[in-house]
Amino acid sequence: MQGVISEEKVDSFNVPLIYPSVKAVKEILRGCDECFSIEWMEILEFKNMVSLPIGQIFVSWFRAALQGTIEKHFGAKIVDKLFERFAEKVKEFPDIMNTDKLKLDVLFVLLRRKNKARP
Repeated sequence: MQGVISEEKVDSFNVPLIYPSVKAVKEILRGCDECFSIEWMEILEFKNMVSLPIGQIFVSWFRAALQGTIEKHFGAKIVDKLFERFAEKVKEFPDIMNTDKLKLDVLFVLLRRKNKARP
């Protein structure tokens, strides 16, 4: 957002995104069995979850995940404009939304917290 945000602010912003495999997530969850039990775990079909235009979903997911972090670092004033511009870029490069090329697993996990005995 040229002219709105200083280059220094942009350079100091870092959001490391990690996309672990389903296997890695399952291993992590199974290693935490002291705190909760896994009641149900299922890999969901991503293609069956799409009900809105894919670009809108993509932008919404990023906004849901990053809005708080962006507001904290840059201020709330830029958020709407930033995601509007991001949506324009997604429309400009629609191939990134091709679900035949998108390799994404969605893991649904239902956890039950275990009651800890209090001393």
